[in-house]
Amino acid sequence: MSARTGGPEPQPRRTLHGLSDVRAFFHTNTVPLYFISPTPFNLLGIDRWVRNFFYLTYFDSFEGDHPRVFVPRRRNRMDFDSMEDVCNYLLRDPETLEFIARRGPGGKACFVMLDEATQAFAHEVGLEVMQPSWELRHRLGSKIVMTRLAEKAGVRSVPHVIGRSGCYDDLLALAQGAGLGENLVVQAAYGDAGTTTFFCARSARLGPARRGPGRAGTQGDAAYPQRGGVPGGRGDSARHHGRPRDDKPRRLPGADPEQGRLVRQ
Repeated sequence: MSARTGGPEPQPRRTLHGLSDVRAFFHTNTVPLYFISPTPFNLLGIDRWVRNFFYLTYFDSFEGDHPRVFVPRRRNRMDFDSMEDVCNYLLRDPETLEFIARRGPGGKACFVMLDEATQAFAHEVGLEVMQPSWELRHRLGSKIVMTRLAEKAGVRSVPHVIGRSGCYDDLLALAQGAGLGENLVVQAAYGDAGTTTFFCARSARLGPARRGPGRAGTQGDAAYPQRGGVPGGRGDSARHHGRPRDDKPRRLPGADPEQGRLVRQ
């Protein structure tokens, strides 16, 4: 493992041999490191191992008692639509920017979630984003892209088909062409925690063909048969292979017991 020694000027990489070197490296870190997020939860405790690590948050979980958590005092009371919105607010907040400036140049930032604006705001204030670029994260965040990459790598997914559908008849034609049946799970390319996952019953229950959820403008929809199980969590058809699986069956309200079971992770 190799790592830069830090500082405002680029330094040669130093080779780290074993955990003792890694521990010593972070204990002597001189680069200001910032975790910018609504709360410090996701990386809470890492400041005990990494020197000069700070949490810049909007919500004061510790009521001012944590020495490494900074929360602007004069923050506007507002509702945010996403974690990215919170990060963007903090990166434009005068108190937060003053806190960053006091610790000198060459700082680095990391986020749980960021968008194109977050990345731009961080660069504007002189922070290097420690994560891969937003463009790469956005591309790999597509469940369609990840499913295709998994197939190329030989990672098996549940039976599925990828395509575009503007109505139920289009969806049914795609599914029948792939031998998936009529009871389907439809997954759009993007969406958190099942917000773009749709469970479609057989046509007899739906009645005449009707418009779908308006996904024709997306990269594509992936359809899965309900009997075979569906990816859980974020609805990803490829990434679930590396995570623990909860095999306890859970049935949606009104689900047909003859149509198998839905297994969620």
